Parts: sequence; C-alpha cells; structure tokens
Amino acid sequence: MLPEELELIARDKSIANLSLAYDDQAMGVVLKRLLPSAQFESIVKEYIRYKPETSCLISYRLIGSNEITSLYVVLYNKINPDKLPQTAVDSSEVLKVAVCHDLALVVYPFPFDRRLPYLSLLSDKNSCDELLGTCLYDDASFSTAHIDVLQYKPERRFVAKFIDSDGNQLVIKHYSKQRFEQASIAKRFKIKGRFLVKTLGKSKPHKVLVFDWVDGVCLADVLGNGLDTKVLSRVGGYWLSFMVAELSVLGPSKQ
Repeated sequence: MLPEELELIARDKSIANLSLAYDDQAMGVVLKRLLPSAQFESIVKEYIRYKPETSCLISYRLIGSNEITSLYVVLYNKINPDKLPQTAVDSSEVLKVAVCHDLALVVYPFPFDRRLPYLSLLSDKNSCDELLGTCLYDDASFSTAHIDVLQYKPERRFVAKFIDSDGNQLVIKHYSKQRFEQASIAKRFKIKGRFLVKTLGKSKPHKVLVFDWVDGVCLADVLGNGLDTKVLSRVGGYWLSFMVAELSVLGPSKQ
C-alpha cells in the first residue's frame, strides 16, 4: 500500500476493515468466501468512492478463465450497523447480493445496484427494448443488437451505447434519483443557441435519459495515446462555456 493509504486507514477507525479497499489480494479472499460460485483468478479495482467515517464503495472486475464479472463492495461504519441489510437480498441473478456482518460489508454483483433499479433490464439486450420503448419520444422504436457499456459508477450513473442491426446508435443514461434531477436540468442548457446533444427520450419513473450518438473520439482514448495539450485546451474551453451557461440559468441562489 502507498503511505497515503496507510495513513488514511490509520486515521479512519469508524469504517470496518477499510484496509480491504486498498488490498486487492485480501479482498479477493473475502469475495471467494462470500461468492463461492464465482470462479475467478484475479480482481481489478476500477473505481473507489470514500466518505470519511461513513462508507467506502469499491467496484471490481473479477477475471476468470472464460469470463469477466463485475461487482461492487460497500464497506460500512462498524459503529452504525443498522446501515447493513439484515439478510442477503435476492437479486434474481446467478450471483446473489452477499451481506457480511462480521466485516460490515455488502457485495453487489452486476447488474444489481441498490440505487439504479433498472440496470438489470438496460444491460440485457433481450429485455431492454421494452423499457427503451417507454422512453423514446414520438412512439419511436429501437431493436437493440448490441450494447457497449461506456461508463458505470455504482449507485450513481450507468451509460451505454445501444446499436441496432442497421448500425443506428443512441446513448442511454440511467441515473440515481438525485442525479437524474440534475441531468434533466443540464440537458436543457444551450451554448451559442445550440443544445449540447439531441435528447431522444426520457422516463422520469425509470430515471432514464436517451440521447443521440455523437460521432467523435473519446477523450480517454486521446489521453491514452499521450498528453495532447491542444485537445485538452479545446475541451476545456468548451466545458467552460457549458459551465458559464449553466450558472447563468441556475442563478446565484443555486450556485
């Protein structure tokens, strides 16, 4: 572990076994005990969100010989055990949500997510079209042939590109309740009289927004090929314009 990680663990005594968040080998042992049916050889940490003295959420990829499984773990405050579910939750999937009271943690296998209840439907091309049909404007229809997950932050946001057999593409974003309200406001903002992206559909009950796919190069791919200051400058300038537009709409009381 890094010195900063050791310092953090020593400082926060409220979260039980916080060291597991920074020790993939130890976490792997715990996951094999809690999920005996999950066959994996190693784990890769993808995302971590830490709330001092409250909780720590970590998402992982479990890499096996034939497949890759995703899940996230929440470490809770050991002084406040009421936050933990009392029993395992039936997630209706091959892997079940696992509650470990002695370690004060809960394991949520993908696609189960306690803040994104429709993730299991949206991540399956055999079940997503019915939900998608309730979201699209003008009674439009879409027959999904392939789903490409672009970003997933547990309990916050799921973003995926949906492609049909003709190559048509759109983007689905599924949010937690609070973030859906924020995103619904943000999608109305314009820069120089133009929307950032065309909205194709919305479902408030499902907390889903549907957008047109914008062709271009992913910033992560650009940065992966080395630092390009010109690209970063253009992106930064565009983002600044968006923030100025957002603050002007929200007004001083919302800033």
